[in-house]
Amino acid sequence: MGVVSLVLGLVGLIISFIPCLGAYGLVLTIPGVIFGVIGMMKAKGANEGKGLAIGGLVVSLIGTAIAIIWCVLMKKTVDVIDDAAKEYQKSVEQSKSSSSALDKALSGKANEITLGEMAKGAEKMLSETDKMNKDIDNMKRQADEAIGDMKRQADEAKKKAGEALNQLKSLGF
Repeated sequence: MGVVSLVLGLVGLIISFIPCLGAYGLVLTIPGVIFGVIGMMKAKGANEGKGLAIGGLVVSLIGTAIAIIWCVLMKKTVDVIDDAAKEYQKSVEQSKSSSSALDKALSGKANEITLGEMAKGAEKMLSETDKMNKDIDNMKRQADEAIGDMKRQADEAKKKAGEALNQLKSLGF
């Protein structure tokens, strides 16, 4: 059981470091944790060595933590992109509603609107365009912040995994 746990944990840990695929490491690391616990319980009952089971459990837990971090980061990214898309759609709808005077003019019904209405429509369109540009800049900034957060969290996870691996090496694994 200890060997199975160690193999599953190592392969899951390696997969958990792959960007965008790291969450799939859970498929291997969770069974690795289970086999590690079972291996420790069997070794305790049979008075056998628990080294492989402990190593497998630790590596599987590290891989699980990194994979969970990837899941959280992907969820956060999807939320930011979804919010930005909704904000953009709202801006587009507002822009469409503000262009009615210009639409009348372009459709040959210019005599139905006054020059003042056209000017107001043009001003409103300019205002909406400025708002849309600000919204786009805001979305870009939010996306950049989310990417920066993801990179920082991934670096932290890599650092913690490296520290854990160094601890395992110092213990003779």
